[in-house]
Amino acid sequence: MSLVRKELLSLKPYIPGKPVEEVERELGIRDIIKLASNENPLGPSPRAVQALRDYLLKINLYPDGNCFSLKKALAKRLIKQSRTKVLPLLKQSRTKVLPLLKQSRTKVLPLLKQSRTKVLPLLKQSRTEVLPLQVREENLVIGSGSDELIHLIVLAFLNKGEEVITGSPSFSIYETNTNLMGGRLKKIPLNNFTFDLPRMKKAVTTKTKIIFIANPNNPTGTIVNKFEVEKFLRGLPKRIIVVFDEAYLEYVEDKDFPQSLSYLKTNKNIIILRTFSKAYGLAGLRIGYGIGDKDLITCLNRVREPFNVNSAAQRAALAALDDHEHLRRSRKVNQEGKKFLYQNLKALNLFYLPTEANFIFLDTRMDSKILFKKMLKKGIIIRSGDIFGFPTFIRVTIGTRKENERFISALRETIGNSHKINPKSKYYQIPNKSQIQILPNPKQIQILPNPKQIPNPNTTKSQTNPKSKCQRKTNT
Repeated sequence: MSLVRKELLSLKPYIPGKPVEEVERELGIRDIIKLASNENPLGPSPRAVQALRDYLLKINLYPDGNCFSLKKALAKRLIKQSRTKVLPLLKQSRTKVLPLLKQSRTKVLPLLKQSRTKVLPLLKQSRTEVLPLQVREENLVIGSGSDELIHLIVLAFLNKGEEVITGSPSFSIYETNTNLMGGRLKKIPLNNFTFDLPRMKKAVTTKTKIIFIANPNNPTGTIVNKFEVEKFLRGLPKRIIVVFDEAYLEYVEDKDFPQSLSYLKTNKNIIILRTFSKAYGLAGLRIGYGIGDKDLITCLNRVREPFNVNSAAQRAALAALDDHEHLRRSRKVNQEGKKFLYQNLKALNLFYLPTEANFIFLDTRMDSKILFKKMLKKGIIIRSGDIFGFPTFIRVTIGTRKENERFISALRETIGNSHKINPKSKYYQIPNKSQIQILPNPKQIQILPNPKQIPNPNTTKSQTNPKSKCQRKTNT
């Protein structure tokens, strides 16, 4: 008789990016840059650092198990963000509704019925879109990074034998936690390196309980836009919990990125995950948060450990939230770094995916594990793509200008400046054919089923009712 639960036997341990200290020990080299784990190259917010210094003499005390101050600040910030994104919709709704009202006044009786049928639906739509979301502390749960929140969601809602749907490749923690709870994971292959929402919707069955959508997706950096998401949510069974994992939200530039907060007003079974690990530069403190309906959040608090987020992380996150200048600089460095890397990857004739995150997924046309070792000897840590099922790809974090220049120089030396097309590579460019990406390996068609529709990336842009209330856990 085995002492270990059978679910654990199938688990694959998460392999993190190689730490700088480990490389120093193994290779005896210094001046190492880590571009493997999508951390903020500027480091933490100066305000967060000061907050940590000020709080050090109080670490003998247990943390606030409810994260009251941080929740209060987050709720205020989210309401403010909702209002700023609502004003354009308000203006748009007025331009649609007012002409119809004016028209009905001039021809009152004949058009009264017409105005009601045209105006009232618009008014109803404008109210649901325009009214700011009233986020309160009860709509928030704080966790030790998004990883813990994903674990809590699966722990609270997934019964043995129920299904979880997500895209592939994506964040491996979805699979780990599903298997841990004895669930069944359906991994839907990406379409053009992007979550295939129509296929994911078709995969829904009566046993489907949770759907994870990483937006932007890791490792591809691609997004699903608001039109795709709204179509996906339309008609989806209410018993299914949809989780939007928005760890890289602060780096997104695409104007069609979905405003997921607005979906909470009409869909009670949506949970949004965000983190302080990326743009806010607090990855080492492990802190993130989830937003959702109060009943769902209450359930998550029932399975949450009493003191899951330490005091230092809470204080630093609270300070980082108000450091607008650090966030602005972080975004600017990322935008400038993207442009620099795009230009140089084009010069090397390498396929890459335009990103909405702080990393780039690219095809080096050589074994990524070999490239990883060679780059390591040059003091540069990257992420090999074999763990994502792309053995010739690497994922590289966008660093500072100095770090990006060093990466490109090392990459050029390693793969060669004049990189000839390798017909054995999964993706390569065909000259004089608008650089259409070709898939010589038919097995890869599950990822890109129709090559003709692939744009040039270098030139274009459970039957348990989750509504049932759970008694909130008391923190001591």
